[in-house]
Amino acid sequence: MRAYRKERAKAGTRTRKAPPAKLAVLRVMIDGCDPATLAGLRDHAALVLGFALRGRRSELAALDLEDLALTVDGLEVTFGWVTALAGVGG
Repeated sequence: MRAYRKERAKAGTRTRKAPPAKLAVLRVMIDGCDPATLAGLRDHAALVLGFALRGRRSELAALDLEDLALTVDGLEVTFGWVTALAGVGG
């Protein structure tokens, strides 16, 4: 894989990275989620959690319920060996 990336870089075609979502864009995406449906609630949660954790799609898709713990400080999320806090209770 590394050789393939070097070859593409030499050819002038680099892997394009998507820019991070801005807060205004995120709000529009969240407003587009239908809270009356399970899919809408799932999408809303995934958008907010991904933004709060600055997580990649693959990291969010790999999460299981066992990786989440509700604490007095917020939602504790474990990515492999790393634990992050999403939001602060108030």
